[in-house]
Amino acid sequence: MNKKREFLALALMAALLFLLSSLLSFHPGDLRSHPLPKSTGNLCGPVGAHLADLLISFLGWPAWLLGLFVSFWCGWWALSGLWKGMKPLDGKTLGMRLTGSVFLILSLSALMALTFRHSPWKQILPGGVFGQWLVVKPGYLTHMLNGWGSFLVLALVFALSFVLATGLSMLALLIPAVRTTQERLQAVLDRWMSRGTEMGKPKLAALPNVMEGPRAAVSALPPPKPKAPPPEPLPPAPPP
Repeated sequence: MNKKREFLALALMAALLFLLSSLLSFHPGDLRSHPLPKSTGNLCGPVGAHLADLLISFLGWPAWLLGLFVSFWCGWWALSGLWKGMKPLDGKTLGMRLTGSVFLILSLSALMALTFRHSPWKQILPGGVFGQWLVVKPGYLTHMLNGWGSFLVLALVFALSFVLATGLSMLALLIPAVRTTQERLQAVLDRWMSRGTEMGKPKLAALPNVMEGPRAAVSALPPPKPKAPPPEPLPPAPPP
C-alpha cells in the first residue's frame, strides 16, 4: 500500500469531516463577530463557525449540499486507494465530479435567489451573496434575460452540472417517471370506461392508431364499385 497515498487520504478525510461538522452544526447566532468568541454553538468552535458562516453567506442554503458532494467524491477517491473492493476513481474523474458539483451548487444558489425572496432565517439569504448578485441586485443575468429566460438558462446549467457531478443521466431518471405516470393514467381511463359500460352507457370506440400508416386507412374504405362492361359494337349495315 502506498504510504504517501494513505497519509494524504487520512488528512483529507479529517479535513472533510471538519468541514461537514462545521456546516451541520451551524447556527445563525454564530454569525461573524470580531474578535472570535470564546464559545460558540458550533461543534468545531469559532474556526468552524466562521468557516460555515463564510460558505453559507456566499452560497446560501445550497452550501450544505456542497459540503456533502465534496466530502462524498473526495472520500471515494481516498478510500478507493485503500480498499481493493471499491471501484477506483482516477484524478480526471474526480476533477470532473468536483467541477460539476461546484457549478451545480452555484446554479442552485441562483435558482434559490430567483425563486425564494424570503428566508425563515433573516440573517441567511436563500441564494447567498452570489445568488443575490447574479439575479436580484444588481442582477446581471435577469437584466439581460428577464426572469423566465434566467430560469431556463439556470435550469439548463443545473441539469448539465448534475450529470457531471453524479455521472447519472437525467433522461434515465425521467423515463421511469414518465412511464409510471402513463401506466397510472391508462389504468384510471380503463376503470372509468368499464364503470360507464356497467351503468349501461355505450362503450367508447377505440380511436384509430395513427401510427399504422396509410395502409390501415385505405383498408377501412369501402371496396370500389365494379365498372360497367363496355357496350357491344353495332352490326354492320347491309349493302344497298
